[in-house]
Amino acid sequence: MPDAPTEPPSQWRSEHIWKMPDEVELVTSLFMDNFHSRILAKFPFLVEMFYWAVSFFFYRLTGVMAQMYYGGTQGLWDAAQEHGVRLLEFESRLFGLDRAVGQDRWAEHRIQQWYLTGADGGDFRGLWLTILDRGYSLIHIPGTVG
Repeated sequence: MPDAPTEPPSQWRSEHIWKMPDEVELVTSLFMDNFHSRILAKFPFLVEMFYWAVSFFFYRLTGVMAQMYYGGTQGLWDAAQEHGVRLLEFESRLFGLDRAVGQDRWAEHRIQQWYLTGADGGDFRGLWLTILDRGYSLIHIPGTVG
């Protein structure tokens, strides 16, 4: 007597404990003979390349949308500069330095001058500035290359 036809294996497999689904997982062995699965098994780095391409696409899309919203590249830079100056002025009022004149009323300018003076003098501030610079270049610059 021939065996009864078996159903094709389900794409999802679940294990039951006390008649409640404990864990549900995708059975990927069903797809191992597909062309794209064989390619990805041979070249697994393509998955990461695809992920980075999708991430880069959305990164560029948000940049283009921001340019459209602010009226082009120059409008975007003008808005960024205006926001930066507003932030520096708020900071000077917050620290009670709004009566000072010029760039000395901004704490950021004074901190930069402190670091640069120390770097020129050869003390620990030069080493710390180098560490901060390398950290910045390794973290932020690769994210803004696009």
